[in-house]
Amino acid sequence: MDVVDQGARNEGPTVRDLPLASALFDPDVLDEAFGVTGGILDDVVMLATDAVTQLSIEDEWRLGAEWANRVSEHVQIVDDTVRSRAIQQIVSRFAMHLERTRGQIYTVHIVEGADINAFAVAGGHLYFFTGLLDALESVSELQFVVGHEMAHVELAHSIQNAIIVEEAARIAGPEVASMVNQVRALVSMGYNQEREYASDGWSYDQMRAAGLEHEDCLGGARRMLRLLGPGEQSGHPRSDRDNDFVQRLLGVLRGRMASHPSWAARLTRLKARE
Repeated sequence: MDVVDQGARNEGPTVRDLPLASALFDPDVLDEAFGVTGGILDDVVMLATDAVTQLSIEDEWRLGAEWANRVSEHVQIVDDTVRSRAIQQIVSRFAMHLERTRGQIYTVHIVEGADINAFAVAGGHLYFFTGLLDALESVSELQFVVGHEMAHVELAHSIQNAIIVEEAARIAGPEVASMVNQVRALVSMGYNQEREYASDGWSYDQMRAAGLEHEDCLGGARRMLRLLGPGEQSGHPRSDRDNDFVQRLLGVLRGRMASHPSWAARLTRLKARE
């Protein structure tokens, strides 16, 4: 498993240093908006998108290291050298075609858990549950999942989620000690249709570039999409200490960000790529 320099976590700007028009995130305004249209959350997403363009790739990786530290406190990372090496070989092959994140280290984490699940965190951190790895029947299935999670990082989906979550934590305020649990849950939530289609397509393209035939790519994708179901959420539990405001805030944000397409619709898109 690659090792990220954890000392880098204290360098560079944090999300709170970015000009995110803080007035739009006033808790009272948001609280009122929830009962009407929740339209202000569109501004949250839009501003997070703009903020991504203000981050250098180095700063994105530093922020990612912080998020990975938080995640590691609440999931059981296992030392599985064989599986880590196999996944890392795929990562290295696909990394030859990276553009936005070219030259950055992607780090593989194996998570103990029966969930058939995988997720990506900003800064190139890729998480694969043992339940998913145990369910694999072919290398092409693993290639598809690895490429899909890499795509969420390469296409800036993961860093945007991180910025939205960071801002949500700021809204809730330091008095909400259990916010960190909700933060991790939101970081690993699903993405909207456009982003899932884009990540599927990126993964497919890398598999083709690696020499797989169209039908082999579809075979790997088909079973994984069925197994993963509606999304790759890791399902971290809520805490009873979370107040109503935090639950409502993250619930609405999650609902607006994760219009996840069906596995059949995703497979149809891939079939058309031949």
